[in-house]
Parts: sequence; C-alpha cells; structure tokens
Amino acid sequence: MDALEEAMDANAKPYLEQGSGDSLFEELFGAEVGSGDPGNEPPAAQPQVKQGTTLSLFPSLWAYVNTALEQLSEQMSRRGEPLDVKIFPEQGCMEITPPSDLRRRYERYPKELRPAQDRRLVLSTEVAALQRALEQARRKDSARPELEYLWDLHPLVDWLADRGQLAFARHCAPVLMLNSGLDPGQVVMVLQGSIPNRKGVPVVQEWVGVSFAGPGLRVAAVEPFAAIAQRVGLGRQHLANRQAVAIPESLKAQRAVAVKEASAYLLACKQRWEAWMQPELNAQQERLQRLRDRQVQRLTLDHAKDRSTQQVRDKKRAESMKQIDVRFQDHQRFVREVMTIEAAPYLKLVAVLHREA
Repeated sequence: MDALEEAMDANAKPYLEQGSGDSLFEELFGAEVGSGDPGNEPPAAQPQVKQGTTLSLFPSLWAYVNTALEQLSEQMSRRGEPLDVKIFPEQGCMEITPPSDLRRRYERYPKELRPAQDRRLVLSTEVAALQRALEQARRKDSARPELEYLWDLHPLVDWLADRGQLAFARHCAPVLMLNSGLDPGQVVMVLQGSIPNRKGVPVVQEWVGVSFAGPGLRVAAVEPFAAIAQRVGLGRQHLANRQAVAIPESLKAQRAVAVKEASAYLLACKQRWEAWMQPELNAQQERLQRLRDRQVQRLTLDHAKDRSTQQVRDKKRAESMKQIDVRFQDHQRFVREVMTIEAAPYLKLVAVLHREA
C-alpha cells in the first residue's frame, strides 16, 4: 500500500509543479514562485491599501433614505400615485409597498431573494434586528427573512437615486439660490467628472466646484466640491431655495467655461494617476515576461525528455508554445486595459449654487 501511494505521489508531482506556473493570477498578483533557489528570490512586496471616505451631505444612510422618500412621496402624490410607506424612526425600521419599477429591480435577484408580489418590504439599518430576523427564518426553515438589511447597495437605495435624477429633465441641473454661505454675486458650478479605464470601469472620479466671483466669465477658483460643501455648510443646515427668483441668463455662458475648467482639473488628476500607476504597470509587464520565460524554459526541458519521434515532439512543442503565447497575450492585454485610462473625462453638471449680488 505504501509503495502504491509513493508511486501515485511521484506521478502527480510533475503536474502539481506545472500547475504553479499556470496559475498566472496567483503568481502575478500574489507571491511569485521562483524557479531557482528560494533563498535568492526577493520577498514579495506587500500591497499598500488605503481606505478612504466618501463625501456625503447626510449624516447617515437612514437620513438620506428618509429625506429621499419624503420628497418622492410628495412628487408621487401630486401625480395621483401615493406612495405607501411607514417609517418608525425609534426602531430604525420602515415598511413600504414597492411600486412596480422598484419591484422590477428585484427580478435581477434569485427567486429566493425576491419578495412576494403582495408583500410589503420591511427594512432596517439595525444589524441586531437583521440577525434576529435571520434566526427566525432559520427556525421556520424559510429561505428569506421577514426583514431586509438597508445598506448602500440595497435595491431601494438605487431606486431612490434614480428617481432623484428623474426629478430634473435631461441636460438640466438644479440651481440653488442662496442668501448665505457664498459671497454676494458668487456662482459655484458643481460638476461630477470621471475617467474610466479601457474596461469601462471609472478609475479617476472627482467632484469639482468652479467658482465665479460675479456674472462674468472670470474663474475665481477651481477646487474639490468637499471644500465648497464644508464652507457653505451643505448638509449641516437647511438652506432656503427661493424658487420665485429668476435664473440669471449669465449662468449659461458660465456653464461652458466651467466645463472647460473642470475638464482641465480632471486631466491634471489623470496625469497624477498615470505617473503613480506607470511604475506598477511596468512591474506587472516585467513579471508577466518572467513568468512566460519560466514556462518556455519548462517546455524546453519537457521537450528534451520526451521520447517520442522528432515530428511528434515538434508538433507538441508548437502547440504548447501557441497556448503559452495566447495565454500571455490575453494577460498582457488584460493588464493594459485595467491599468490604462481613457484620454478624455466624462463631465456632468450636478448643481449650481448662486447668491444674488
């Protein structure tokens, strides 16, 4: 029995060793396996992970959802489509009968996670409440708890965000007429900018404010929106928006200048990102090349040990080389597309802050 196990282990060893060369992602992004003396291999550098915070004008997700539901309920009531929602702030819980467009979002989920057609949604931001609901579902052998956890990626949150955007017509943005927080005559145009990589994933994302001292086209400042929100007090106090005030025509001319300035701001961010990423891109390409050379070397050794005829050996080697070339070309293309971003930013005017002179 021991002899059989030793023979099986010996037969499996070449395939296990070869497998370490095929798992390119593990070698590329993890610890690279050396082909020589492990003591001569430099230790793999640990990736530096930085955790940031997202700017929000609301103190919590619960506050955002409450405010959005209040505004949406008023809009739907004016259209004769009342929204059936009950909020229990003391328990951090709410109940809502999902409208048809919200229910359609659940169709993307597995059947076990979709609510029944005639069932109200019960949502909570309390983790302890969700744990109790999960325990009750397990006792009842139910695949779906009676309570859903309300978090940033919940379908309700996405639905509210989309509904909020539909409150304004296409190519339109809200103009907030302030009587404090800005200098008299000051205009701030808030733009959201993003630059995706070649996979279409946004890599550089910035909210930027372009300030004008008055109705003219001279730009006073271009700065992150977070600084403007802090200075104006957005999210920390209620600001009256006098809707009866006419929107100045000068804003239309300033809009084109703001887009140009914000584009230059995003391009500067792009250059900083590329300068930071280029050494990493070069390092990944070099590592890919080393891995390819290692597999070619292993293929050469296997070819030398092969006892087949020369024609069969050459055919097998050509097929293996083709597989190696295709594999590494795909990986090189993937790395380039992920770590290379597009040339021009995408900009969207989000809002305009204005104070009369």
